[in-house]
Amino acid sequence: MHLPLFDPTHAQTGSDRERFGALAARKRIVYLSGAVRPACLGQQFDLGVLRTPEMGNKINLEGVIWAADNGLYAGPGQPPRTFRFDRFERLFTSIDAHHLDGCLFAAVPDMPYDADETLRRFEQWYPAFSELGDATTRIPLALVAQNGMEFMLDALPWDQFQVLFLGGDDQWKDGSAGAGRLVAEAKRRGKWVHCGRVNTWTRFKIAHQFGCDSMDGTTLKYGPDINTPILQRWLKRLNPEPTRALAYAPLGAANPSPMRLVVAHTVAERAYACDRAPGNRFAWRGERRCLHCAWRLIPVEWSSDA
Repeated sequence: MHLPLFDPTHAQTGSDRERFGALAARKRIVYLSGAVRPACLGQQFDLGVLRTPEMGNKINLEGVIWAADNGLYAGPGQPPRTFRFDRFERLFTSIDAHHLDGCLFAAVPDMPYDADETLRRFEQWYPAFSELGDATTRIPLALVAQNGMEFMLDALPWDQFQVLFLGGDDQWKDGSAGAGRLVAEAKRRGKWVHCGRVNTWTRFKIAHQFGCDSMDGTTLKYGPDINTPILQRWLKRLNPEPTRALAYAPLGAANPSPMRLVVAHTVAERAYACDRAPGNRFAWRGERRCLHCAWRLIPVEWSSDA
């Protein structure tokens, strides 16, 4: 059994436990870009990519955080696109298996702005989506929330999804009485929460204040040379660096995954010191890396002592 560098249950002093607890409590948020800028991918823990079946470009996912959107939303006032599962499935079958480790979720088909039809579609597509991935890495599923779902809390299939994805219109998504109420219930149940269509600093702050774990947008689609540093500044304001670098170790020479095990957050028997680590949400996947607390990680030698 391997113990972590800063496992609070084995910390030598009270100050060690307090230091770790303060570090783990810092809220972090991840941005998934709907526009692919290869130079930005894999460079930082809080910037990844939101893939859709409409993306024609081939993406190098080595060390990249990503998620798969169903691509049904076509824009304000536009009818939703037709969903084709064969095209969506290729997002997973066309990549190396170890790149599945970086996938946060797959968004089950929805009907924009229609809560009842979204729940019907979720029931329809759940069996197929629950088989995405491989035998060792099942993909977490996202329910795309719509206006009015805050009044349908008992009707939501909470046991069948791991991620609440905030869809709906902008007014609903920005309101504490609408999406905010739904987010509060999702967090109470230990769900990962993702906010869609976040392209302004105002919406960045709203998503962060709601307690969202990740968000997406197309900020990098237009004027990337100007908007990339702006986006990075926004993320830096929301995700302050810890006072000390955390440590990581490779998963093992025999494991082809480029992901890193965050030693500071892995404790005995697949429990996690940080309650915001993805491993807590997606228990069957095991720990790959902590998106909320790991930052500018430094390599350490991995001890083989039990």
